[in-house]
Formats: sequence, structure tokens, C-alpha cells
Amino acid sequence: MPPAKELANLLQLYALESGQNLRGLRILDAGVGSGNRLIELVRAFPDNTYTAIDFSEKSLAQARQKFADASIRNVSFEQANLEEPLTHLGEFDIVLCMGVLHHLQHPEKALKNLSALCEPKSLLFFYVYGELGSHERMRRKQILELLSAGETGLDWFEWVKSCDFVDLPYGWANLGD
Repeated sequence: MPPAKELANLLQLYALESGQNLRGLRILDAGVGSGNRLIELVRAFPDNTYTAIDFSEKSLAQARQKFADASIRNVSFEQANLEEPLTHLGEFDIVLCMGVLHHLQHPEKALKNLSALCEPKSLLFFYVYGELGSHERMRRKQILELLSAGETGLDWFEWVKSCDFVDLPYGWANLGD
């Protein structure tokens, strides 16, 4: 996927509208994924120090490589579970958690853990999509994962399609993702 500018745009708009200087800050990206959003934010605000965490080591490896290829060095990466205490990371001026909380089994734990990383004047930016998050999509995905026992062949894919789980707006068109 190409870099995505919406996170950089969000913080640039916030800085313009609030008049707040967003330079020289410690910023946490909780759920960095492959780094597509964060890399554009770092390019827009290069004077900050960034920490990127994710549950998936595979995602972190992709992000590390992407940042290394771009010669960006002011980002540290760490595998972390948002539902576990995170205080070892220190405190941050800005905490970002974009499109992650609604996927968690206990989002309230993650929110408490992320809030514990904030100073009194810290900013928190969260993005949760869908009126009820992705509960139904995630429920169906869990059902299929339990039934699959690791199967991914063409017969399995055809069976999944016959379950009529392809009607959801996200994810099922790209089952191998």
C-alpha cells in the first residue's frame, strides 16, 4: 500500500485551527501497522520523536523496513499489546490510535492503558469506524478462522463465499489479507 496522508492532514489541520505548535514532541502511534500513515506524519512533522507500537511483529517488520528505506531515524518500534500495561514506554505529548480500538476484545483496557501514558496536557487522537465498530465483521472472521484450521485453498475460499459472509463492506473481498 502507498503511504497515506490522512493522519498527517489531521494533525496539520489541528495545528492550524488550534494554533498549537506540534514540534519537538513525543508522539506514540499505537497500532502502527505497516507504517503507511505514520511515515507521512513523520515527513510532515520531522522535529518530533516517535514511538510506534503494534501487536503484530510482521507489521512492525514491514514498518521498520519502510522507515529504513526512507532513511527516517526518529522512530522507535516495539511490539506491544494495548490490553496490557504500557507505562514502560514513558509519557507522550500525543497518543494516536487510529482504526485499532474497535478490533480489540477489551477496548476499555486499551483506552485505560493509553491514557496512562499521557501528561495533563497531552492530546489523544482515536479513530473508531462504524456505528458499532466492526463487531459483526470480526465475529464472522473469528468463526471462519476457527473453522479453517489453517486451510486457505480454493475449495475453502469457495466454501467461505457460500457462507454469504462476503456482504460486509470491509475485508472479505480480500480474504487472504
